[in-house]
Amino acid sequence: MLGLGELEATVRAAEKLPPLLPPEGPLPPTFWEQHALAAALALGAILLGLALLVWWWRQPRPAVEAPPALAIRRDLQRLRDRPEDFGLLSDVSRLLRRYLTAAVPLTAVELTTDELSARLRETPWLGPDLAAALIEFCRRCDSRRFSPHAPMPPMGAVDRALALMDEIEARRTPPNPAPDAMTSSGAAAAPAAPAARP
Repeated sequence: MLGLGELEATVRAAEKLPPLLPPEGPLPPTFWEQHALAAALALGAILLGLALLVWWWRQPRPAVEAPPALAIRRDLQRLRDRPEDFGLLSDVSRLLRRYLTAAVPLTAVELTTDELSARLRETPWLGPDLAAALIEFCRRCDSRRFSPHAPMPPMGAVDRALALMDEIEARRTPPNPAPDAMTSSGAAAAPAAPAARP
């Protein structure tokens, strides 16, 4: 066992501090202390960019509409497999009238068959034969749609409407010049001078 004197000596020896090292300079700032503003701005820019990208990606794209003739032709071809009844004749007549409204052009108001007939006769580029064929087709559709439901043989309404559209399109677009009437540069060749008589 330790005596009181020895205990005091041990406590004094423990209280004696080792010599201190010279003081060091202040601690350098950490990475986040140095670059916190730049990192926050970069993170904000990235988040804003992502938000704008998501917003742009979710915007509805403008629908590319097909020309009326193409859309109506596609709708008519979808009707080919249906039986020729009141519903089909109504749809074919409606689609052909919609096509005529765009192609001739007619007023956007729904015309009766008589009013449509008058407008078609007044359209010079259709010609009397095509105008008469269109009028006759519309009248046949009307007579079959509104007649008593007696069985009638099919009139081929979809195919006839498509054929009439083809005829109208052929008259609307000017024919291409003949290849021999074109020069190599694509311009029309000048007419040849008449041959000199001997």
